[in-house]
Amino acid sequence: MKAEVQSTHVSPGKIFKVIPAILKDVEAIAKTKRNEAQKFLYRSVDDVYNSIHPLLAKHGMFITTSVESENRTEHATPRGTTLFYTRVSCRFKFFADDGSHVESVLVGEAMDSGDKATNKAMSVAYKYAMFQLLCIPTEDTTADPDAQTHEVAVADDSLDVTEKMWNYLAKSPSLKELDTRMEAAEKRLEKMPAICRSYVETIYAQRSLELVTQPDARAACMALLDATTFRQKQKDLILRVALSRDDPMEYTKGQIAKVSERLEETKVASNS
Repeated sequence: MKAEVQSTHVSPGKIFKVIPAILKDVEAIAKTKRNEAQKFLYRSVDDVYNSIHPLLAKHGMFITTSVESENRTEHATPRGTTLFYTRVSCRFKFFADDGSHVESVLVGEAMDSGDKATNKAMSVAYKYAMFQLLCIPTEDTTADPDAQTHEVAVADDSLDVTEKMWNYLAKSPSLKELDTRMEAAEKRLEKMPAICRSYVETIYAQRSLELVTQPDARAACMALLDATTFRQKQKDLILRVALSRDDPMEYTKGQIAKVSERLEETKVASNS
């Protein structure tokens, strides 16, 4: 998750006395929260709220927020689940009691597997708006960007590679050959963006269905799947495996029950 400053707008008035007064009172916010997945410490938006709210009340400043734009895309994970990537542009206005204000436009980015990606992106934008405006210090003295050097690998043309994989899988003459080609593609996909993996998995599922020669079973299983709200890729993958079994209908029913149960658990977790 990250945020970036796009622009700042100002209007004359009392706000130019209020902000310096807050700057005198604001204290460092330590990085006490830990991201276990990527192993780094950070300052949460709640830390910022708890630190800044008393100062806003003391000096008579309040903030309004408006979302100017939002862009959302879906990315497949290596486990086959979906992450929602959201990028929002938020305008923050900082008002004094005489109506004068300054404003900043911040971009926030975040990912989530449920319905919280937009909320997270807005929180990131707000947090960094406060950091930028009030120059909030941190107790961490080792995080200066100049203290780090990153080696960046030379990027290949992922789109061209994905297109070649797509065409290669689409021309597979048999299920056995398709699986062999997909296994070879998997090794390359490990180093490519998640969206590329999603495209390749889609053509793999489509070509699998084309190669299966059980039209009656296919129609019956698809009728069951069409009655669900699953994504098309989920339906294709379930059908592909089902038609390789002796009891495709029973397998399909079992998978529908399992996926439905996981979706319900995800909804409950998102709402809690």
